[in-house]
Amino acid sequence: MTHRFFIRAVLLCGGVLVGATPAVAQSAQRTYVDLTGSIGYSTNPGLSLSDDSASVFGRLSVNGVHSWRTERSSTSLSAYLENSYYPNRYGNKQLFDLNASSSYQASETVSVFGGVSFSGDFGGQLGTRFIGDPVIPPPATPVDPSAPPPTTAPEPVLPPPTTVVDPDLLALSGRQYRLSGNAGVSIRPNERDTWTLSAGAHRLFYPNSDRDYTTYALSGGYSRQLSERLSLGLRTSVVRADYLGNDSTTSISPQVTISALLAESWSADAAVGVTYRNRDVDGDSDDSFGLALDASVCRSLERSRFCGRVARYSQNTIAADLLTTTSAGIDYSQTIDENSSFQLSASAIRYGGRRVLDRSVTSNYFVTSAAYNRRINDRLTGGVNGSARRLTQSGPDPDTDVSASVFLRYRFGDLR
Repeated sequence: MTHRFFIRAVLLCGGVLVGATPAVAQSAQRTYVDLTGSIGYSTNPGLSLSDDSASVFGRLSVNGVHSWRTERSSTSLSAYLENSYYPNRYGNKQLFDLNASSSYQASETVSVFGGVSFSGDFGGQLGTRFIGDPVIPPPATPVDPSAPPPTTAPEPVLPPPTTVVDPDLLALSGRQYRLSGNAGVSIRPNERDTWTLSAGAHRLFYPNSDRDYTTYALSGGYSRQLSERLSLGLRTSVVRADYLGNDSTTSISPQVTISALLAESWSADAAVGVTYRNRDVDGDSDDSFGLALDASVCRSLERSRFCGRVARYSQNTIAADLLTTTSAGIDYSQTIDENSSFQLSASAIRYGGRRVLDRSVTSNYFVTSAAYNRRINDRLTGGVNGSARRLTQSGPDPDTDVSASVFLRYRFGDLR
């Protein structure tokens, strides 16, 4: 059943968006497949409560990308597939992440965009992977108010998606799947104003469970560019989750947004407002209000990129809860020289107000990942990966998972 659904999702990701791209001459495209083999050791890969969870592992992964761009459109298809074998306890465990996205400049003022994705995770491990090349964009540059609108749509203003790590499930089987899609339109009637409307849906489901649920999101936003360095705006999102039976949760978050170029290489984005939350479970309804916040500060240089971020928002769980989730993290990538690079990602997430047996409890999840890559020749790369994950909660906590591995990666297709 899982394999048939997996194949249908691949066809959906590729077929829907490829078919939506206009048949015009391609101006640029990129296609490659990375094959990676690694061996390593993990102290608690499933964040299990048992004492004998440590295991060596062998891992094989494939990451493929096909993207193309024309004068008016851009499309990207990617697929990451991984199998890890833990001989001491878990056997074979698979992760995958399939994505397809496309944008099209319909006119000088209108852009449309959309995307679909399908992922499978085990114990929250997908969030510790560095997939693809280190992304080091050029330094930020001032925006020219007289410039024509961009040929690709801005990022959708959907609220943060349901976090892949669900604290109700992480210390149990740790296995979940997620199918999601979104589409939207961006309208720029003049040089300074931008209107964006987007809608999306996420389906989360779990093996051998009746706790699957679907989330629907609708978001609209307006932004006005006040100067070369500053934009202000408003956005509002509505998110509803439907559970088995008539249970549901709803959140509405109006926010003020700001985007600023602080210096030649520094930029900042923030959205702050309030969230109204409603939880309707077993015929009982309760309402609450909270802070909605999403902010980041980034520095982009020729050879490195740094981003720090904080967020506070509402998150659904399989227990029909609507948690107040607070998170902070950093992402850093550095090109050391022409043959080597380094990546680091760290985050801390606090899940507040989770209901367990009619009690309100709090969970904390910490994760850090790092990777060093060294190019041996044009197609062969070697390196080391490391990660650490920690879950704390009311009651017994699983042991911290510390994982380290060495890898070799070979690239087929385009090198750059």
